[in-house]
Amino acid sequence: MRNLLPPEPDWSTVRDFAGTIERMARSRLGSGMVVRKPAEVSARKSRHGLRPLPFLGLVERVVYAALTDAVTKEIQLTGRDPEGWLEFSRAPAEYGRELSPKVEESSRGVVRFGDLPPWNSPVKYVVKSDVVAFYRHVNHKILRNELIIQGSDYELTDHLIEFLGELYGHHVGLPQLHQSSDALSEVYIDAVERNMLRLGYAVWRFNDDFRVAVKGFMEALRALEDLDGSLREIGLTLNEVKTTIPTFATYYLEVMGLEVSATGSVVPRQEVEDVVGDYTDDFTQDADRAARFLDRVTDKPDGSLGELDVKDFGPSEVRLARRALAGLARARDARGLDKVALLVRYCAELTPAAIKYVLTLRVGRRASRSKLAEVLDELANRTATNDWQKMWVVHGYKDSGVLDLKRGRPSRVEWLRDCANYWSPPALQAYAVWALAVAGEVDVPEVLNLHRRAPESLHLFYAEAARVRGAAEDQKKRRQSFADDLLLAKLAAS
Repeated sequence: MRNLLPPEPDWSTVRDFAGTIERMARSRLGSGMVVRKPAEVSARKSRHGLRPLPFLGLVERVVYAALTDAVTKEIQLTGRDPEGWLEFSRAPAEYGRELSPKVEESSRGVVRFGDLPPWNSPVKYVVKSDVVAFYRHVNHKILRNELIIQGSDYELTDHLIEFLGELYGHHVGLPQLHQSSDALSEVYIDAVERNMLRLGYAVWRFNDDFRVAVKGFMEALRALEDLDGSLREIGLTLNEVKTTIPTFATYYLEVMGLEVSATGSVVPRQEVEDVVGDYTDDFTQDADRAARFLDRVTDKPDGSLGELDVKDFGPSEVRLARRALAGLARARDARGLDKVALLVRYCAELTPAAIKYVLTLRVGRRASRSKLAEVLDELANRTATNDWQKMWVVHGYKDSGVLDLKRGRPSRVEWLRDCANYWSPPALQAYAVWALAVAGEVDVPEVLNLHRRAPESLHLFYAEAARVRGAAEDQKKRRQSFADDLLLAKLAAS
């Protein structure tokens, strides 16, 4: 779930108390559970887009997962892995190629270029589109009907729909980045694919991405209208920005040179297409090429050959930059460090990849901690960031070891304390308190006091902060006790 968010405290601690969590869930359910609303933070997308990311409480997560598993256990759901996206992307190309007539030589033994696939296919265009803010617009009543149609237990379904309504305070929306929401969204949007198939279209779907193979431009326009109408029937909207109608030959050449990247494990499911790239842009095996790509990135273009103006980056350039960072991270190569702040400043969606890259360099003397501190300080103090990005910078400070440096430490601690203050959003406060605890800049009573005003969905952060500080204080006491014992032993021996 958490690829777009910095890592949460280790869940192994929670799993050690599985029985306690189960009793809490049963007790709250048995007493007429009041569903507590999630804390949210907004991740920045390309341009000025935002994606709300929720933090559900422990009991809410357990109940949501249990109800969803129960109502979807008999429903066959589509996977979300990169291989599935690659198969989805290639399906229209392979379909069009299969329909292509057999190539025959002329009487002179010559085959004309236009007689070869993909140019000779009866499929002439492929409609590409997806949905605007899909999860935010899932209607609970329509979702209930879809679940019932597909055979889900109606009482469990009603409990699930009631839970979702209480979670959001209205009857629209699913919490993003949860496996339960992924499953329910598949059930919901399957109705659109079914309707397009009934209308006779050659259609493929990967979550809310659609591809339609057509034999003429007029058919492509009709397919768009029918897709838009099918989506509107369930309260969804076609994404005009991401809707295109390439020729079949263009689409064929675009997708048949794709492969799954070795960096797929670090990319969110919602951006699974980012782990599928052209054979010619795979930086994961060649750190030199990744470094050269980032070296060309600038915000002050002077007309030099090959330079890339970061202010003009579109989706394809952002994808390449993300893959370049992942490639350098894989090689633990520090040559991209100087570009981190620049990329985050103009391409906010690269923040997770940038911080993950910085953190890979803390191992093996690939870069000095002072250099890592310099990069993180620039992000904290000289880069315009929203609260979601600040959470990633907090995570960078906490896990990079730079808080152990004496030089600059007071200003970093002050910045973290500012993030932990009451005027900050609860999620940012929680990450900052955890970081301060790891740095030894907050004690257990202060953590417990801060925890009282935090939403229950974030209590795990404060529990971990208290555990870290408690363990450190216990260790200090043990060291002091050992020193006292040693002093007494010396005195006794003298």
